[in-house]
Amino acid sequence: MLRSRVVLLLLLALATGGLVEVADATNVSGNLTTQTWTKANSPYRVTGSIAVPSGNTLTIEPGVDVLFDSTAQIFVSGRIVAIGTETDSIRFLKGTTDWRGIRISGGDTSTLAYVRISGSISTVFSGPNGAGIGLTGANTRLGVAHSVISGNQNGMSGGGIAVGDSARLTMVRSAIRDNYCQYAGGGILNAGYTSLSDCLISGNVPSGGFYGGGIYNTGTLAAKGCTITANRAGHGGAGIYNEPGGTVDLDNSVVSANRSWIQGGGFANYGTMRVTRCLVINNLANEDWPEGAGARNGGSLTVANCTFYGNSGGNGNAITHAGGTTELVNTIIWGNAAPQLKGFDQPGVTVTYSNIQQDAGVFPGTGNINVDPQFADPANQDFRLWPGSPCIDAGDPASPLDPDGSPADMGGAPVFQWSSEITTTTWRKARSPYRIPGTVTVPAGHTLTIEPGVDVLFDADVPFAVRGRLQAIGTETDSIRFLPGTAASWRGIRFSDADSSTLAYVRVSGAYARESDPGGHGIEVVDSGTRIWLSNSVLSHNDAGTGGGLATGSGTFVTLQNVTISDNHAVARGGGIQNRGEMVAIGSRITRNVASGGDDWPDSGGFGNFGTMTLTNCAIYGNTGQSGGGAFTNVGALSLVNCTVTGNHPASRALWLTYSGASATFQNSIVWGDRVENWGGSIAATYSNIQQDAGVFPGTGNINADPLFVDAANGDFRLQPGSPCIDAGDPASPMDPDWSRVDMGAFPFVKTGTTVAGQVATATWTNAASPYRVTGAVTVPSGATLTMEPGVAVLFDSTAPFLVQGALRAIGTEADSIRFVPGVAAEWRGLRFSGGDSSALAFVRVSGGYARGETREDSCGGGFHLSGAGTRVTVSRSVISGNASAWSGAGIKGTAGAKGVFTDCVITDNHAEHDGGGLYNTELADITFANCLISRNTAGDDGGGMDNSNGIITLTGCTVTHNSAFDDAGGVGNHGTQGRATITRCVIAKNTCGVDGGGLRPTGGAILTMTNCTVADNVSTNGGGLYNESGAVNTLVNCILWGNTTPGIFNQSGTVGAQYSCIAGGWTGFGNIASDPLFVDAANDDYRLLNNSPCVDTGDPASPPDPDGSRANMGACPARREVGVAFDPRPVALSLSQNAPNPFNPSTTIRFSLPEAGYVTLMVYDINGRLVRTLVGPAASAAQTFSSGHHEVIWDGRDANGRDVASGVYIYRLAAKQGTVTRRMVLAR
Repeated sequence: MLRSRVVLLLLLALATGGLVEVADATNVSGNLTTQTWTKANSPYRVTGSIAVPSGNTLTIEPGVDVLFDSTAQIFVSGRIVAIGTETDSIRFLKGTTDWRGIRISGGDTSTLAYVRISGSISTVFSGPNGAGIGLTGANTRLGVAHSVISGNQNGMSGGGIAVGDSARLTMVRSAIRDNYCQYAGGGILNAGYTSLSDCLISGNVPSGGFYGGGIYNTGTLAAKGCTITANRAGHGGAGIYNEPGGTVDLDNSVVSANRSWIQGGGFANYGTMRVTRCLVINNLANEDWPEGAGARNGGSLTVANCTFYGNSGGNGNAITHAGGTTELVNTIIWGNAAPQLKGFDQPGVTVTYSNIQQDAGVFPGTGNINVDPQFADPANQDFRLWPGSPCIDAGDPASPLDPDGSPADMGGAPVFQWSSEITTTTWRKARSPYRIPGTVTVPAGHTLTIEPGVDVLFDADVPFAVRGRLQAIGTETDSIRFLPGTAASWRGIRFSDADSSTLAYVRVSGAYARESDPGGHGIEVVDSGTRIWLSNSVLSHNDAGTGGGLATGSGTFVTLQNVTISDNHAVARGGGIQNRGEMVAIGSRITRNVASGGDDWPDSGGFGNFGTMTLTNCAIYGNTGQSGGGAFTNVGALSLVNCTVTGNHPASRALWLTYSGASATFQNSIVWGDRVENWGGSIAATYSNIQQDAGVFPGTGNINADPLFVDAANGDFRLQPGSPCIDAGDPASPMDPDWSRVDMGAFPFVKTGTTVAGQVATATWTNAASPYRVTGAVTVPSGATLTMEPGVAVLFDSTAPFLVQGALRAIGTEADSIRFVPGVAAEWRGLRFSGGDSSALAFVRVSGGYARGETREDSCGGGFHLSGAGTRVTVSRSVISGNASAWSGAGIKGTAGAKGVFTDCVITDNHAEHDGGGLYNTELADITFANCLISRNTAGDDGGGMDNSNGIITLTGCTVTHNSAFDDAGGVGNHGTQGRATITRCVIAKNTCGVDGGGLRPTGGAILTMTNCTVADNVSTNGGGLYNESGAVNTLVNCILWGNTTPGIFNQSGTVGAQYSCIAGGWTGFGNIASDPLFVDAANDDYRLLNNSPCVDTGDPASPPDPDGSRANMGACPARREVGVAFDPRPVALSLSQNAPNPFNPSTTIRFSLPEAGYVTLMVYDINGRLVRTLVGPAASAAQTFSSGHHEVIWDGRDANGRDVASGVYIYRLAAKQGTVTRRMVLAR
């Protein structure tokens, strides 16, 4: 671990700064006899060189600034004593000009403390000048403490300090940083005697690209407890360069992140050098002929108890032996770039009792090993040895003992010592197991991250307290385990202090909380606001007074997903769980838990709920209670959705409600073999199978019939074929994974269905054989007809197309639609019609198609692709959503003369990489839309809603809204000399694009005819309503263009003829007006006209009359003819919109509307019904209670553990007191 240096703190204590401007100053120059410079007379402005003659002393008080207004020096032949304080330093700085440093000689002793010397530039090219300090002369001594020498420059050597022959420098807890020189010793040039203790040597550079970035030594240097880091040099020794004749003793120091172009990134030695208990890490040698990134030796080098790690750039990345003698003892060479050693096969090398990493075998020498040293956390520069490291006590037996009295270890850092407080860190698998010898606390504000595969073993009967945050996320194959070690038991994990933690693939076992403990249990969650997310985990064989597996306090929030809580014990109030907060459990099992209390304790085997609990797809079985409920006791608010409760003891009181305020609701659930006992609470059940002696439990859809479990005795509660619970759940609930109506119970009966691929002759696909699982491309050949019954689900388990060359008859019903959607595969290749036949589809959903292939045409038409003269496809009352194309026409592509008629359809949330998010139509294909909603489609280029290129499109009574294109035509694009668009009584509103034509963009000679249309609130850079160019011809009759970004119409070239129309800003034409049309509520997409609108009864008199028999209005919508009724903008019903964008990556927006304020939950599930994320609700940070009106929530594509989820189809479910609504969305990464 990089040692913490006190010197780093002094950088804050010493004021930085350039010029200090103070009105009252003292000018000084010339010879100074003994005197004191006081803070009261500060600053002292040096106007010429200063000399302190031999026998004299210059004393400087704390707080004095010495500012140089000339290129002067201070020459000290006597003494200088400048002693500041931590809060009131002394500074030698540039005033109005550069200066030339402090030169000390004469054989006396000087002292500097809490001093800053900066901004000196030396131009003297001989002698040990030292830009900041130059020290020369026999017996001249300087002591420096708590000081900073920075930002100085020397034209020769010694950018910060230069120490000449026989001079002596002692520095303690000081920093020499960011100094420069031309030749050698960017930080320090030492030719005398220098002692450094706890100093920082950082960021120094010999700018001429030569030697010794940090230190250049030809004398005697001793450095202890220092950090030598981030220095640079050209030819060698970026940290330290030791010349022949020089002696260096480096002890207990860190040499890191230094960089040399050629050799010796950390240090280069050609004299005598001893390196003891040091870390030489992450140094670099990486230009011409690089070698010895850590060290290069050509002299006499002894390395004892050091660690070389992470050095890289050339040859011999840890150490290069280039001559002389190199001796390594008790040293670790590990994790450096290969080759780690160079020249170690030459004479002069001795390696003993060291851990040398090699591909195979052990480096020759007594006591050497080749085993992972198990550093505590090398990624964070913690090179302490983890308990159990093979390097502990493995050093030379003849070496001095370690400080703890044990035999010497290998390496430069001590053994990791356990601390009761764990500040922010990561526990890594490579260091597992982590043995807990005493109480552990993660303090507030800190995060402990635990990697997959870590075992946490308790060698003492102590708790694991998390006051901050725990991120323990394992994997399916590499879980994290909290277990007893040498201790028989431990006290469990306790979360508190209102922070949030996430645990996944975790096992917690063997905890034993005494009844006298404040908490304990397997997991305990206390303090209002504390949240945990626990998924895919096991809490088992734990013991407590209450809540053996899990206990929660008031105001806490806990989410359980796919968690097994089993074989726990408590005296009372929940052998498995005691809940007093808010808890959501999904897909979890609560089983074989026991509460053993007597009549004095209201115990329950499975759980005791005293707060709010919602369980979905959970199984509660095989639990035992004595006086309370075998399955559970409920004193709070409890909701069970698609749960199975069975086989608990005593069966006569398996489910016990007590106290008048308790409530329980059952939906789509099975309670069998257990009985409900109610002592005054309220119970409501719908679509559930609840066993009774006679009759059916009151509530819609309830039954009382054997559910026919597969093997209840062995815990298999799946439903057998023929079970009365199959397809018997609430029709409004999300469908089962096989796309059938939801079953009762926690384990849906998944129909295996029928596997299909290849050619399909004339046949009928039945609901009974559904789902049809597509494992390869399906083709309906020419002359064949495939008929599908209502309720058929076509699930794509491969990325295959559905090719219709003959005829497809897929006619569903409003209650039983036909679905073409992804199955196991995340996407499929869409419905592709060709061959000149006619097909009909009704009440069909087409989602999750993604057209992408080897050709451009294969990359068009993600939902529908219509091609070929004579090919005719009629689609009604259907949804085309969430499709994509790698080129154009994500929802629909029409080409080569094909015809398509879409009536009462929704084309939404489709995305094309290029043109036509909803539709791309070309080559005289003829596509008609009647009463369709074309919304929230997107295009990477043009035509967010649709793009017609030399094709024919007809829209009647449609709404084209909230579409977007990156370039042009947010709503509708129409171009090409053969392009024809006829649009009647349509609303084209709130579409956007980046450049031209937010609503419409006709171009290239196309013809557009619009009658009684409303084009409003569209946005683009030019022509917010309509942008016309390149000879396109446009005719507008009885239309409204209003509220679009200006100009509403931009006619670059071509014709825009309008009559009897309301156009913002005015437009030439008979009967046109430019008055506010007075929409009912444009903000909420209500473009009807108020009764006093100027557009009422002002359309072309020759036009057909409106439905009420009056003269035609302008615009698409009739006047609102209500009399004396105020308009209420609130939604009239609960609604959940399709997410946008869809498909999406990485995030999407989910919008919903509430008719009145209330509690809401919004959850995301995968295609198999497993909860992925709670976006709104007890387990989410979002609010749970919303006002009436329109709302939106963003999902970032991550699960409850904060991890990115895979591409695929996801279900989102909105629940409010008005009911439940679900939709699907597609994530395409």
